[in-house]
Amino acid sequence: MAAFLAGPHEAVVVRVPTPKERSIVVHLVEPDEEDRRLSVRLSCSPDLAGAIRRLLDIVDGARSTLIFVNTREAAEGMASRIAMLGRDDIGVHHGSLSKEIREEMEDAFKKGDLRALIATSSLELGIDIGAIDMVVQYNSPRQVGRLVQRIGRSGHGIGRTSRGVIICTSIDEALESAVIARRAGLDLTEPVTIRRNPLAVLANQIAAMTMEHHWLLDDAFALAREAYPFRDLPRDRFDEVVSMLEATGLVVVSDGTLRGRRSRTYFYENISMIPDSRHFLIRDASSRRGIGVLDEQFVVNHLREGATFIMRGASWRVEEMGDEDILVTRIRDVA
Repeated sequence: MAAFLAGPHEAVVVRVPTPKERSIVVHLVEPDEEDRRLSVRLSCSPDLAGAIRRLLDIVDGARSTLIFVNTREAAEGMASRIAMLGRDDIGVHHGSLSKEIREEMEDAFKKGDLRALIATSSLELGIDIGAIDMVVQYNSPRQVGRLVQRIGRSGHGIGRTSRGVIICTSIDEALESAVIARRAGLDLTEPVTIRRNPLAVLANQIAAMTMEHHWLLDDAFALAREAYPFRDLPRDRFDEVVSMLEATGLVVVSDGTLRGRRSRTYFYENISMIPDSRHFLIRDASSRRGIGVLDEQFVVNHLREGATFIMRGASWRVEEMGDEDILVTRIRDVA
């Protein structure tokens, strides 16, 4: 990481021990008869019903609990089943919900109106949601670093212990979680892997450079090589990227000089390295209020007028499908 930040310049790494106590428990759900009866009521598997029962016990024993799941589907599935039990003190938070609803959930949790939030990685970093007593991870977090980050949302403060429980629905999930929890206790996180010579990034940055001024090709290449990911970039690969940009009309090369053409427009439209995906806005048919967004693949494969799905922990029926938005009505049945 020091080399990534410093490039060709010398960097000194100072590692300061920051001891942080963590208490991580791995719990394997073994469904009993009560879980099987509950699964019929909730239209879910006995494993999920058992996980929900144990989850609610944890929530009721703490002042505030953050519940992490690995997918939006898992977040919605769990939130909708909990809502069927009449619990209105547990919210759901993920990137497909509208900004307005996410902020409502964050504020309600911070004020104590919600005792728990079910979230994906949307709440791992940077969002102030107040003090958290307990973190629950549903099934394995898959990575040590992810578990450390999530458990670390609880017990903020000098001398406080970060507490978490991993609730697992299979022996494989439990074994993987036990290994990850042990490595987290030893601070053995995964090494950081930095891709070498990502050419899509190089093309983006060459376009950005030409927004500033004209460049001699040799100077542009030398500057690119100062960045750690491009430290061993071959000149011929650099020239190939420049030729591709010139063929698409984004830059002009003349007498060894690189100039921008439509690079400013291109750069601002493609500043992110995340591929664009078309999304549909989901609106409540009665209020026209935005609920969230669904990607085009899900809409094409699963939705039509009359189809049902889960969002914000509730079931919805599609009433009308437009080119950019979809009107829905809330229903009581499980989608």
